[in-house]
Amino acid sequence: MQRSLESDVLIKRYLKGISRLRPSRPRYESMWDPQRLLDYIEILPEQMTLQTMSQKLVTLLAFITGGRLQTISFIRISNLIESNQEIQIVITDSIKTTGTNKIQPTLHVPFFREKPSLCVATTLKDYIKRTVSIRQSQQDLLFLTTVKLHGEANKQTS
Repeated sequence: MQRSLESDVLIKRYLKGISRLRPSRPRYESMWDPQRLLDYIEILPEQMTLQTMSQKLVTLLAFITGGRLQTISFIRISNLIESNQEIQIVITDSIKTTGTNKIQPTLHVPFFREKPSLCVATTLKDYIKRTVSIRQSQQDLLFLTTVKLHGEANKQTS
């Protein structure tokens, strides 16, 4: 008769002793206060550089969607769907979490009318308006590089 390791009493006692000697700890030792970031973004001037505006938009998008940098870098202007309540962002490119039977993500960005300086949807619309004059006709990715020639930005560029 063959004994199973998972039901062996000695192994169970040994593993229980180890877990008491070295209990599991939280993955992160400390947490940061997101309110400090929001306070900083809120006091940014309305007239800001393209780089600051890009950083603000990326930060707010990451903050409210929990999206990976790769996902945010694949946002296309042609995939934005605006309604009165929100802007939907459909991601059509293959991303790290794309699988054969998985649905591509759709990011929902609501309008936050109580605090316009923190409204991601408004910031997104302002960014598109601001970059329309430097955007070339074939450039569909949302984010552009902040240096002259303004090519499409990816997760490695700024």
